[in-house]
Amino acid sequence: MTRKFKSKTLPKGIMINRGYVWINIYPNGKLYKKCLGPTHQPGVIDEAIAKLNQMREQIRTGKFGLDEKVRRISMDDAVETFWNLHASKKDGAYVFRYQLNHIKNFFSNRFADSITMIDIQNYRREREKTIKPTTANREQTVITTLFNKLKYWKKLSVITNVKLPEDNPTNGIKKADERPYSRTRIVAPEEFQKFLNVAPESVRRICIAAVNTTLRWKTLKILTKKNIYEAANVFGGTQSKVKKLYQVPINETMRKLIETAQGDVIFDFTNFSKLFNEARKKSKIPWFQFRDLRRTGARMMLQKGIDIGTVSKYLGHSDIKMTQIYVNPTQNDLQVAGAVIGSMYGYSPKLNTTKNTTKGNFKSIKNMGKVAVSV
Repeated sequence: MTRKFKSKTLPKGIMINRGYVWINIYPNGKLYKKCLGPTHQPGVIDEAIAKLNQMREQIRTGKFGLDEKVRRISMDDAVETFWNLHASKKDGAYVFRYQLNHIKNFFSNRFADSITMIDIQNYRREREKTIKPTTANREQTVITTLFNKLKYWKKLSVITNVKLPEDNPTNGIKKADERPYSRTRIVAPEEFQKFLNVAPESVRRICIAAVNTTLRWKTLKILTKKNIYEAANVFGGTQSKVKKLYQVPINETMRKLIETAQGDVIFDFTNFSKLFNEARKKSKIPWFQFRDLRRTGARMMLQKGIDIGTVSKYLGHSDIKMTQIYVNPTQNDLQVAGAVIGSMYGYSPKLNTTKNTTKGNFKSIKNMGKVAVSV
């Protein structure tokens, strides 16, 4: 808490706590708290001062009431509140905006407190007519986060006197199994070499590092020599996508890339997307995506006998089940597995003469019986 903010002296009754501007007053000896919004919101301090003066005038004239009418918030307003206070500040905000537009359009003219589990199921059913179930899973996660945040902001009085569902309406709705839809593409060594032969040096360095470290391109982009921990011989840092710590070993290939780096930043990503796409076309591997390199590195480790627990930690996964989905076996893997077991437990036809001999003996005995009867 502070009495000043950005060179502005705050009057008594206005405080800043955890990045939000608050009004704290004690009419009739009882604490009244109201959040005006985050500190980065333009004009929020002036708005708080004006609101405080209005409240003091209402207290002086006896018109100030602590019990305000609970209002219902529309899904349109709920979505925009979620966007302004949370989603717009996240990486990939444009994806959030796209998802929220669909949510907003589907639940238009509905109040947040009226949304039920059946409504969420209907939303999924309608969306899956045009998108994959995996994409519907992502949008369901956004809806879950939206209602959780609304409840949290209400508790903090960031939004006040609004009616919300008692339970998150997405609770109990099972998401689609993503394994059948997971991308399983890996880059074979000969395909990778073909790509490297036509790629510029900057692209070659980045792609080789992606396979060896299994790091995503955003994490590789900010990788510097400060991320090197020589005592443990590892790279360490925070994954750009999931904001979790990672550690990957520095093998011989990565050591060469470090030593040949021009400066503190290890990789040059200038015009990377354009250069990568040009090399992909020249190598005639149109399906190749950069994200396939992370999966390729993981899959190759498994094929060479590295246990899945080690591979999971290498990838930075918190749950080994995620790794099992991520490196789901390809059809080629299944064919190789079939060949291996076939070589161990093979089959070759064997001639069985005993059966034929037995049949001949039975015939002889039968004939002998006939001869005996005729005599």
